[in-house]
Amino acid sequence: MAKTDLQILIDAVQELTDKSLTGTKPLVITDTTAWDDVKGLAVYAISDATFTTLNTSADGDTLVGQTLPAGHIWYLPILDIELAGGAVIVYRHTNA
Repeated sequence: MAKTDLQILIDAVQELTDKSLTGTKPLVITDTTAWDDVKGLAVYAISDATFTTLNTSADGDTLVGQTLPAGHIWYLPILDIELAGGAVIVYRHTNA
């Protein structure tokens, strides 16, 4: 079965997204310790993760108290992070 034009575009976006995190310094967080000055590019949930602290340089409302479901990624600049529960990988700048 041939791929639709939309599926081809989705696959291309996925490939670019996957490559965008290459060359980062992953930081695995599985506890409730506060991590300051993380300088992350994205956060990936290993297991459902809820945030006590999630400071970003993104505009808008806070994501504190929100749950990032396991297997999902939020692409946003992470400055400080602390988990209420769960486990994540923060993809950090290589120059951090």
